[in-house]
Amino acid sequence: MKYRKVYQKTHDIDWFFRYQGNIYHAASNGGILPDLVDSEKNRILQENLEDVVGRFPVIFADNVNDIYGQDGDLSSFAEYASKGFISLDRTEFDGEEEEEHMDDIQRYHIVASPGNDGRFDNQELLRLIPELRAGDIIIE
Repeated sequence: MKYRKVYQKTHDIDWFFRYQGNIYHAASNGGILPDLVDSEKNRILQENLEDVVGRFPVIFADNVNDIYGQDGDLSSFAEYASKGFISLDRTEFDGEEEEEHMDDIQRYHIVASPGNDGRFDNQELLRLIPELRAGDIIIE
């Protein structure tokens, strides 16, 4: 079942996907999700991931302070990175930039990654995570 468009535009949804051999967590921040994201499977993932203990060191992107400032709350991104996900946030544009990127609805940037070659490896939960195709998302 898909998320309703109105719900997607008014909520910051944590969602998960596989893409080009990596496993990601993304915060939608009111953006539209790819059609492959199933709301029921995503809810099951969210609930089960609450019980997963992070075991990897967290590496923040080099530009994270430029984007969020020194006092930005990055705890949810760090939490998912510690569990083995590359953690993304939706890239927002304003004014003229927004018009330039209207077609690029699925544009995200990396906030945090697991260190020590960490990777989420729970096979049961991995089966619930959709795999995106080239062109379904842009990761900067």
